[in-house]
Amino acid sequence: DDILNDSMRDNWMTATEAKDYGLVDEVLDRKHSSKKEA
Repeated sequence: DDILNDSMRDNWMTATEAKDYGLVDEVLDRKHSSKKEA
C-alpha cells in the first residue's frame, strides 16, 4: 500500500534509500567487484 501511495508522485532516492525502502535487495559497489581474475 505504501508503494502505491508513494508512486503517485515523483519520489527521488539514492540506491541505499531504495534498499532501505524495499525496492531493491542489494546495492552493488563497483569498487568491491566479485569478478575473478583470469
